This record gives sequence, structure tokens and C-alpha cells, in this order.
Amino acid sequence: MRLKEERLPVMMEEAVEYLKTRQRRERGFTWEIILVDDGSTDGTSQLGLRYAQQESIERVRVLTLKHN
Repeated sequence: MRLKEERLPVMMEEAVEYLKTRQRRERGFTWEIILVDDGSTDGTSQLGLRYAQQESIERVRVLTLKHN
């Protein structure tokens, strides 16, 4: 089984591309991704924060919980 941090980049790339494409096609369409890390130790939050920097914090938000 692959760790979330290994799957996350693929999922994020696909999701962001889809949402950007839809936004270009549909006037008024807005989007936001909220990534919740529920106490994982595999780097999920750090990867999410990189996407937040890349896309902006208005588009990608990361919530990090210390405990599951």
C-alpha cells in the first residue's frame, strides 16, 4: 500500500487541472481544495502546503491536526 504522500501529488495534479479547466469553461465557477491531515506522520501536510504556495492559499488550504 502506498503512503498518502505518494498518492497525493497525482491526485492533486489531476484535481487542480480539472478545476482550472472547468473554471476556464464556466464563467463564475470557483474552486477550493481543503486538505485535512489528521495526525499523519508521512509528510501529507508539507506536500499540501507546497500546493497552497503554488496555487495560492485561497485555492488550497491545509488543516493539520496533531492527533487522529
